[in-house]
Amino acid sequence: MADRKKPSRSMAPDPGLAPAPIEHAQRLRGMCNHGLISEEQAQEVIDNVQTGNQSVEGAIEELQDSCTCGLFLPSRARRILNAACTCGR
Repeated sequence: MADRKKPSRSMAPDPGLAPAPIEHAQRLRGMCNHGLISEEQAQEVIDNVQTGNQSVEGAIEELQDSCTCGLFLPSRARRILNAACTCGR
């Protein structure tokens, strides 16, 4: 059996660092298992929420309507959108 080594602490990402803005869009995109939420749509929704043109709840409804597989989690989307809003300011 091969020896497995734990990654050194320096290789692990810092949990205190906020994700980059593009990561928020990628996380939203990944919430639909059939790929029906595009990264462009997710980024547009994030931009609209950050500028105040759309509420978080409205953004969640828009993304949820795009996902027909039913695996979209509104509570997780809310956390991602709120995190994107605090990072973008």
